[in-house]
Amino acid sequence: MGKEIERKFLLNESTVDLWNMKFNESFEIVQGYFPCHEPTVRVRTSSWFNSDGYRATLTMKSKDTTITRYEFEYPIPIEDAKLMIAMYCGKRIIRKIRRVVKIDGLNWEIDCYLGNNDGLFTVEVELKNEEQVIQIPDWVGEEITDRPEYTNHSLAIQNEKIWNS
Repeated sequence: MGKEIERKFLLNESTVDLWNMKFNESFEIVQGYFPCHEPTVRVRTSSWFNSDGYRATLTMKSKDTTITRYEFEYPIPIEDAKLMIAMYCGKRIIRKIRRVVKIDGLNWEIDCYLGNNDGLFTVEVELKNEEQVIQIPDWVGEEITDRPEYTNHSLAIQNEKIWNS
């Protein structure tokens, strides 16, 4: 059984030169959401910059109220993922560039959103347990872990509303 323990923040853009930062990984993500709310079901494609690496996953996540959620994620063929997004996700899609910075054994994932969410920058960090104490870098801003409007699922639903208005 998979669990995800994660905190999410806004990027403090005034303290970081995002484009000149040293990243351990950088890739583009397209993820679509199926028309259900519990659990959240998403299909994701990822493509790594400067390589031919592609990956696709099908993921189900619970909507728990803590920083811990059940997460079940399975690799799927990239062509299946693209077809699922086209057939089942409608306009419930987000696109983003993810850049990963490793600090003190933690992966800090900076998401630079594209399309209707252009200009939004978030930072996520996965923890080993809810009580884990972390040193938050100065380029990490306001914590938004408990703000549902910043979940990728909520952003995707908002994108659908924009397209349908």
